[in-house]
Amino acid sequence: MKRIAITLLLVPIFVFGQQVKDTAKKDGVTNIERFSERSGTLIQREFIDVGSIASSGFLGSAYRCEVQLFITTDLINKITSKGVRFEYHYSGGKDTRLGYLDADEIDETMKAIKIIQTEILNKKVDNYTEVFFSSRGGFSFGCNSKMQKWEIYMDLNSNSRSTETLVRLTDSEVEKLYLYLQQIKNKL
Repeated sequence: MKRIAITLLLVPIFVFGQQVKDTAKKDGVTNIERFSERSGTLIQREFIDVGSIASSGFLGSAYRCEVQLFITTDLINKITSKGVRFEYHYSGGKDTRLGYLDADEIDETMKAIKIIQTEILNKKVDNYTEVFFSSRGGFSFGCNSKMQKWEIYMDLNSNSRSTETLVRLTDSEVEKLYLYLQQIKNKL
């Protein structure tokens, strides 16, 4: 009888937990965004600058992308959530777009960057090819080949299907991005 009661208690918990994970993937919102937008509590948001990437963007527009450690704290319940915040200033700084990466996705993003740097960019391809890493919140990092030349990018919100969140990267910018993610990882 105890086993049945325990099973009946655990099944709804498991099912609810799965629904929460699935919702994050479906609605394109990161865990840190969801945490920082909680209502009914006192939230503190802290933005720690780590560095910036500056170059020419999509279609030649100028941009600057700030990379920050993002710490959100529920001051009432003493719970903290951390991640990466990208603040993308494009069109000469007139407009800003934001992107987020949860702390538990930093390692996988760094692995993807290294694989693209060391294995993919050295390959010659005859056909149009795309290689990309995608996070639960819509951040993506990848490359595509055009006329046997690879172009590297990060998209702060690939769910939006807009070029306004697309950041073209040079090899040196990719290295900077990797180092910034390493610095943030070391601070977690």
